[in-house]
Amino acid sequence: MTPDGPARPGAILLAAPPVHPPPTGLAADPPLRLLLLFFAYLLLALPFHAAGLNVFHVLIGGGDGFTAGLPSKLFATQLSAWNPYVQLGQYSFANTQFQPFYPPALLILGLFTNTLGYNLFILIHYAFAGLFTYLFVRNLGLGSWACFVGGLTFMLSGFLSAHKGHQAMMSAAIWLPLMLLFVDRFAGNLRLREIASASLAWAMSILAGFPQVTVYAIVVVAAYTVYRVHTSGRRGWHWLLLSASALASVSVIPFPLSITWISDFPASVIVSRISVAPASTAFSSSSFTALAGR
Repeated sequence: MTPDGPARPGAILLAAPPVHPPPTGLAADPPLRLLLLFFAYLLLALPFHAAGLNVFHVLIGGGDGFTAGLPSKLFATQLSAWNPYVQLGQYSFANTQFQPFYPPALLILGLFTNTLGYNLFILIHYAFAGLFTYLFVRNLGLGSWACFVGGLTFMLSGFLSAHKGHQAMMSAAIWLPLMLLFVDRFAGNLRLREIASASLAWAMSILAGFPQVTVYAIVVVAAYTVYRVHTSGRRGWHWLLLSASALASVSVIPFPLSITWISDFPASVIVSRISVAPASTAFSSSSFTALAGR
């Protein structure tokens, strides 16, 4: 049949080419566009977070950058357990803020062993904060400009801006949008690789060296997981909860170990330590490194 009636004998019918809907979400962003977005966020972070500074000679944010920042990160690139240059010496593997196993710090400060390297470390983390938020919001189906503004908002947020001098806090916080992204993707396709990717993002937050921020991030991720399980309408959600429980065990198991360790000290010492160490540290995997450094 043709639009004008029956087909004539011997006529050749040409099938219309299939119409594919335009890609949406993350599928609409090729790798080159994401790379350009990363550099756009990096260039925007420079005037906002380092305005008026000579990034070759002045540390961005100052603060902990003079102690747990540049010198400790430079020492960490040697992968040595004992740092003799802090106070009377410290077991560097037990001080999480030295970031002795944090891959971005080891890579960047291993290549640029100077003030510029530390400043690049800070600015690149701000760029990642923007890019990770862009990816998360893009996965929710929003337009590219809305996602770009969302990433910019998180990158320039009050928390990240106020703590540029506390490089470990900032480093741990930027991985939150990436964890949310992979949890959201898992709720949509139930592929274990999404859980593995979320676990990797969580591991990076732990290695960043500020366990309190990681605990706060996990609280947000847990709440969002419950929401996505409730709204996804898919079977297999029990695997999501089982995987979340397995991930949580990394933080829950050290708790009884830390209680045993703390009980070895007099009450006066425990009170003095609690006054300077938030209680959430006890629930972090940093308890393992603390036990190793006894």
